[in-house]
Amino acid sequence: MKKSKLANAVKKVLIGLAVSIAVLFALLFVVGIPTMFYTSYKSLRVPIYQIVMTDFELVVQPEGISDNLRSELQQELQSFIDKFEIKTLQCFVFKDHPNRPTYCILMVGRIPADADFSEYAPEKHPLKRNIMLFSTLKLCGAEPQESEDYLELSGCFFDYRVFIYHSHIILEKATWNPTVLRRDEQKRALLEKYISPRKK
Repeated sequence: MKKSKLANAVKKVLIGLAVSIAVLFALLFVVGIPTMFYTSYKSLRVPIYQIVMTDFELVVQPEGISDNLRSELQQELQSFIDKFEIKTLQCFVFKDHPNRPTYCILMVGRIPADADFSEYAPEKHPLKRNIMLFSTLKLCGAEPQESEDYLELSGCFFDYRVFIYHSHIILEKATWNPTVLRRDEQKRALLEKYISPRKK
């Protein structure tokens, strides 16, 4: 009799524990899925850092190349900027993934209305498929419509992707950091690895 009572008691405890765990997982699922989608949505639309750079220079990273080649590539990249008379860049740092230290830097400048990019074989893409670009253009004061297209230039831009939207040119650089960036000075330090005030 005592064993039967003990077995029933243990059975009830185990059933209660199983039900509690099931309810907990259900709550985590119900709360977690919307939270995950919201976090992903926010990371693509809200930059974690932004600043305007005037009188700047783009920086080619030294990993894997000689100093001479790095200097040559940097001059070519800067020549591209100067060719299209880009004087100021609005710079935005986004988290490329909500839970990893991967980042995306977008730098937006204005170009002349008659700028000719035909030598770069531009390809047309729907703007609604590039959420981060769409968000960046809105932050820059443009009025992009999801029904519009943007152009992506082909060619060698030293790990940058280059987009054109009307009178805006956008340079995109994907990067990562050993740790998650939390303070503004850390975010600026990451940005200045790729664009910094021009040395006097």
